[in-house]
Amino acid sequence: MSSLARINANRINGSKSRGPVTPEGKRISAANSLHSTGPRTPEGKAIVSQNAVRHGLLARSVVLPTECDEGFEASLAAMREELQPRTYLENEFVEIMAAAHWRRKRAWHLEMAQHTHAILARQSAGDPAVDRENTQYPWMHTALAFADLCDSSSGFRTLHRYEVSFSRDFIRHLRLLGLKRSISKQSEPKTR
Repeated sequence: MSSLARINANRINGSKSRGPVTPEGKRISAANSLHSTGPRTPEGKAIVSQNAVRHGLLARSVVLPTECDEGFEASLAAMREELQPRTYLENEFVEIMAAAHWRRKRAWHLEMAQHTHAILARQSAGDPAVDRENTQYPWMHTALAFADLCDSSSGFRTLHRYEVSFSRDFIRHLRLLGLKRSISKQSEPKTR
């Protein structure tokens, strides 16, 4: 898939990618990185020292050979930055969420690929009646391709089931993270 097609597919699937990095984007990124001082406490330094080991192992178990390790690592880093896990268990929840999110996006890409293949097969079939209908109703090839996928393949239903499962896994662990933090906050000694 060409990079432009990949960018467009990612946008359709909700990715925030805006295309190739621009010189202005590089300048802004460099300026932002000057503010990053890294961990300051011994505990923070100890946690960060294990990042390469932990991240590499997780990526190898989640990312397929045809996928981008760096994309997964960036997604995991963004979740860690936003959710700020503080304990081992919170880190585990965030990793499970990142894996579920990555697998859900994979299901979206596989679904798009199946649809695209079926639509192209319909278009290249050369059925004059369907081609004429597609001129009147531009979604005719897509509708018929969708029907073909639903009728002939349990793979389409399986992808949907996976997407739902990964979405639930993500939400469940986000709730668990919130619950754990709520319990931790309640058990902290009150100071005036």
